[in-house]
Amino acid sequence: MAGIGVRRPFYAKYDYNPAGGQVMYRDGGVFGKAVSFTANINMSGDNILYADDAPAEVDTFFSGGTLDMTVDDLSDTVKQEVFGAKVQPVTGGSGGTELIFDESQVIPDIGFGVIITKSIRGVIAYRAVIFPKVKMNQISTEAATKGEQITWQTQALTGMILRDDTETHMWKREATFTREGDAIQYIVSTLNIPMVI
Repeated sequence: MAGIGVRRPFYAKYDYNPAGGQVMYRDGGVFGKAVSFTANINMSGDNILYADDAPAEVDTFFSGGTLDMTVDDLSDTVKQEVFGAKVQPVTGGSGGTELIFDESQVIPDIGFGVIITKSIRGVIAYRAVIFPKVKMNQISTEAATKGEQITWQTQALTGMILRDDTETHMWKREATFTREGDAIQYIVSTLNIPMVI
């Protein structure tokens, strides 16, 4: 099964209710149109118990990870909901609003989902991958001048993949579907996104 594409990077704000032991999501949407996506998972080194002069037990466990993604652009809504930017009216001029990034900015934990398109013996499939708890890094800003040809300027984002707060500390879930609509539905229902975008 070979990957041939990526689409629909979803997000939703992460909440945990310690009394009920449940993870909940709210205020979800789509980051933008996906250009690229990589998840690098860190595992502990082999933790080997030696007994009778030989390895008797081996244990490895998830110790974190990084999420790297590029999208075509970020809307002001995503900058507010995912990166904690504040909105305030522009003073003077013709009005409008501005986004403020400052020391009071709080970047929330989010649930993240993306669809990876696959080719299985010539048949297209859609793998929906969800990371239940991610902390995004601050947004970088880059631009380049236009020359003889347009250089497409996209938005690169990074985040840290964390274990969630449930009893088993889940850090990833995924399912593969034959229809893209089913993969989308799996993500939006898991992350409690009220609309199919």
